[in-house]
Amino acid sequence: MINAYPYPDYLQEQVIDNLKKAALNELVTCALYRLLESANPKKLNKKLRNLAHTAHQEDWSHYQILLDCLGRIQPETGSVSMLNSKVILPPRADSSTQLLGQIKAAEQASIGFQQEICALTMEYDYRIFDYSYALLNENIEHNERVRECLREGAL
Repeated sequence: MINAYPYPDYLQEQVIDNLKKAALNELVTCALYRLLESANPKKLNKKLRNLAHTAHQEDWSHYQILLDCLGRIQPETGSVSMLNSKVILPPRADSSTQLLGQIKAAEQASIGFQQEICALTMEYDYRIFDYSYALLNENIEHNERVRECLREGAL
């Protein structure tokens, strides 16, 4: 269920803040999926390896889209301000199950950021709302696929 209700006023600074947080979080998920993708082939089944590969590519695309959205709001600085930000990765996972748990948490954070961006831009900025809504749905799909792998023990 999507919890997004429009704000009574357009809060551009909050939109910018959430776009930046979402973009940095997409870099985290990219890194985590890359770690999963590069894990020992004997330890991962094909389904999980495919998930890691496609989700990594999609999350990199999400990052690029979020930078574009920032550029639309802040044309003078746009994505340049993101270059000064640091990405903080979670501690190194001891197992594929722990890594999947970290990915699940990162995807849930992405869902939260996208819900907030949708709520902030609903009825105010349809382009960013549309992008954010599409990313929200892809992140929900990633989260469901990770949860399914965790339930099935697909490691």
